[in-house]
Amino acid sequence: FIKLKKIEEEIKLPVLLNLALAAYKMGTYTKSHKFCDFAMEMESGRQSVKAHYRRGCVRMMMGEYEDAEEDLDRALELVDGKILLLEDGKDDDGGCNDAKDLKDAKE
Repeated sequence: FIKLKKIEEEIKLPVLLNLALAAYKMGTYTKSHKFCDFAMEMESGRQSVKAHYRRGCVRMMMGEYEDAEEDLDRALELVDGKILLLEDGKDDDGGCNDAKDLKDAKE
């Protein structure tokens, strides 16, 4: 059961975030917001930089500036946390350090 739930989350989160992006690009911000909310119902979604960032962007477009700021601040906190893990040598996938690259580009 636990393995099935993990597989479901590994598939569900990227699909919801892709749907949120597609809805955003089409200008259907309410739908995009709902997809982000669905994604953030999962633990992996609550820890997702992308989920917070996308919802923050949608909220900005909807005029919900204070809520957007909260989401974007949380996305930045999560990015900073990932950078700390990468700097401590905890990057176990051997891939690109996207979070660190994003932080470096911002500075």
